[in-house]
Amino acid sequence: MERIQKSQAFANADKAQSFMYGKKTLEINPFHPAIKELLKRVKESEIATDETKDVAVLLFDSALLSAGKNLLILIIN
Repeated sequence: MERIQKSQAFANADKAQSFMYGKKTLEINPFHPAIKELLKRVKESEIATDETKDVAVLLFDSALLSAGKNLLILIIN
């Protein structure tokens, strides 16, 4: 809905209409198997592995994409 409002002619870039847009909330289902597995992996090791971090970032980025946001991908060699 927010994207529709921004694309309409009456929407301006001024922050005066920021009250029209709701706050963003990321809801996580703690009973989902993917979240349970992430929690198990974090509890098993004191330091999270790169694979665990990658899965967490992938889940977050997927949530951003499904919400219609653009991703900034930074690749560091």
